[in-house]
Amino acid sequence: MVKYNKEFKEQALLLSDEIGVKKAAEQLGLSYYTIAEWRKVRSRKAKEERIASDKTPLNERELAMQREIQELKKANEILKDARFFRRRPEEVSTQGLFSYILENAKEKMWSIVKLCRTLKVSETGFYKWKRNRTKMKRWQLLLVEIHKILSQDPENDNYGIQRMRLALEQRGIKVSRSTIIRAMRKGNLLHKSRRSPDGLTKADRKAQRPENLLKGDFSADAPNKKWLTDITQVPCKDGKLYIAPMMDCFAGEIIAVAMDDNMKKELCIKALKEAYELRKLMGSYITVMLTQYTSEAYKLELARRHAIQSMSGVGKCYDNARMESFFATLKKEKLYRIDTTKLKREEVKKIVWRFIVYYNRRRITTMNPKGYPPAIYRELFETGLSKPAA
Repeated sequence: MVKYNKEFKEQALLLSDEIGVKKAAEQLGLSYYTIAEWRKVRSRKAKEERIASDKTPLNERELAMQREIQELKKANEILKDARFFRRRPEEVSTQGLFSYILENAKEKMWSIVKLCRTLKVSETGFYKWKRNRTKMKRWQLLLVEIHKILSQDPENDNYGIQRMRLALEQRGIKVSRSTIIRAMRKGNLLHKSRRSPDGLTKADRKAQRPENLLKGDFSADAPNKKWLTDITQVPCKDGKLYIAPMMDCFAGEIIAVAMDDNMKKELCIKALKEAYELRKLMGSYITVMLTQYTSEAYKLELARRHAIQSMSGVGKCYDNARMESFFATLKKEKLYRIDTTKLKREEVKKIVWRFIVYYNRRRITTMNPKGYPPAIYRELFETGLSKPAA
């Protein structure tokens, strides 16, 4: 049988007071009952010393009453000190009670066992909490990755649940939608819906309207087969700025954009010319909704390019929904977040140009399965590294 010296026993008893008998026994490689027996001997000796030091001998009943009074005083002292909770202990979260126990066990040398008993929490639960309190939870680790994605570009702070999920998948992190929602909610990263833009569409009853060939089908199995265009307006300090982009249905890429202080036919023709010059091609379906697109000058420009025009009806925004979706993105993610009425047109133009560059080349999109930015997705397709979305 192994004999342990007095100093070892004292240190073992102190450890058991701090982390409990079971944990102390495991750490020291001792039997649970060995430490328990040492604790009993210590308690018995302490009791004998108290009796011997008292001049008036007390009987067992009086001793029991005295112990009970001492414990009640200690419990009262603990609960008095716990007033920082501002609520009754049973109304405080378990983690709050555990934090209080840990702090006071160190500062005031109170017994963890008595603190747990008085505050009616599990001693085992306290030690489990103490062991795991410095470990990061799963949602916290995910939130770190989310913040890395958001910090890649100032415009990424517009990312919602779906685009964040795609961005995480591109990093090899596959998690459920609900997990992302929970992490973003805890990080205060969920966005509230912003106001919806007003339309500009007006009918020209005299103009000959082309047939609606697309009929809401915006899918394309290759670039430059279907293009969309429209006009939107932005209020500025020195008047309204009109924006006319040209979008490729294949990847949702903005090919070209024209901006001016009016919405005359020249604005639309400029966007069309720039798009064709950049793509160096002839022929494409183009769907539009506004009066300016029925002008003779615009039709002649389309004919020169061998383009086929498809035009939606007035008041039927779903016929050009993908273009309207881009306008909503531009305004909700950028323009509505700044007061454009305090900026001149030239300043707003720069903001729009920079956002379109970000939209085309860096912004995660839900228009393809892997969330590639539109221009990147087109380039991968052209090099044979990607197939069009089904």
